Amino acid sequence: MHSLIASIYFGKQRTLLAITERQEDAFVLHYLNMTSSYINLNNISDKNSVKNLAELSLMMAAFSDKISKLFVVIDRQDAFITKFPCNMNENIFNIRELVELEVRQNFQNAGLSNFNVKVFDIFSNSNNQMLLATFIPQNIIDTCRQIIKGFGTDITDFNVSSIAAINSYIFNYPDEKNENNLIISLDSNVMQFSMLANNKIFSYDIAIDATSQNIPEIIENKANRIISLANIENFKNIFTIGSDLTKSNFFKCWEIGALLGSDTKRLNSFRMFKTTLGKRERDYCSRIFHLFAPCIGGLLPLSCDYKMI
Repeated sequence: MHSLIASIYFGKQRTLLAITERQEDAFVLHYLNMTSSYINLNNISDKNSVKNLAELSLMMAAFSDKISKLFVVIDRQDAFITKFPCNMNENIFNIRELVELEVRQNFQNAGLSNFNVKVFDIFSNSNNQMLLATFIPQNIIDTCRQIIKGFGTDITDFNVSSIAAINSYIFNYPDEKNENNLIISLDSNVMQFSMLANNKIFSYDIAIDATSQNIPEIIENKANRIISLANIENFKNIFTIGSDLTKSNFFKCWEIGALLGSDTKRLNSFRMFKTTLGKRERDYCSRIFHLFAPCIGGLLPLSCDYKMI
């Protein structure tokens, strides 16, 4: 019987796999793993990608005939994210026109048909309503389908890592629904900042060229800007995720969080999951749960208001 739900996150450091099952009122984690390094979706024939595709294939071998749904999460760096003035109540044709304008402004010789596009509401305390749009290039989608075809299953849906991580937070922290919280992602020298309240996105921002030296300055500047724009006193919690979240970098996040009056912690991607994993695997999960936020969030029902374009 095909009952398993799988998620593959093509990260820029490694490719992550999670195998779960939905049982009545809970998700059950059956398996998770990651490749030795990353799979280059722009050139899957290079030596490193071939090696890691073989690893991924071995991981999937025991589950392929049991999977009912398979979700793919694309790293932000293989996608495009932008914001523009609009709101979700606008006529879908008007939203589509604005999305097409974003394509023309950012890509030469490309049209809307060259992308998988989702738009999400960014809520605001002011009248300046914004939409967040994620664009996954068609060539990346075609490459993923080529990879997944070898596993004997189809792709249910695609998501960008930024949104998938937010989705993981919303599912795993229902007790934080009414709080103002900030998610900080540190991946491949890129930092992303997502503020949520009432399970809605209130702010999304990004900083490139982040290093261990300038992380404190970036966090302080971005956090204070978000606090000012959202007209709040502080964040209750700062949740951190990502492949660059070393002990040293986490401590820097914690220090700035303390200055802001926030409790800083790693986002536990498995917090609300049941599991069939043994003790050794559960101990492993406790060390790496902050890495799996996009992977886990990708297989959960999307909690944020969105539209497909």
